[in-house]
Amino acid sequence: MSKHRIKSLAPEDEYEDDYQHDDDEEEQGGDAEQDGLTLEDKEKLQVGTVQVRNSLGQGFASITDNEIQDTLWHYYYDAAKSINYLKSIA
Repeated sequence: MSKHRIKSLAPEDEYEDDYQHDDDEEEQGGDAEQDGLTLEDKEKLQVGTVQVRNSLGQGFASITDNEIQDTLWHYYYDAAKSINYLKSIA
């Protein structure tokens, strides 16, 4: 008889813990938001959006908040870089 043990490779055994973990996070509402943003991220985006919008002024009213927030996210909340980029594409 062999002294080696063989691990069961049945899918239900291997992935059961992962699925249970995901369900627990959804029930608790933890830090995992539906859109993938933490409360800190949302706050930084909100503050940055106001700052960028004010800096751009009325001449760039066609730029949406979503475009501003995408740019802020890309530049890791750097308002100055976001403003320069948005001015260059408008």
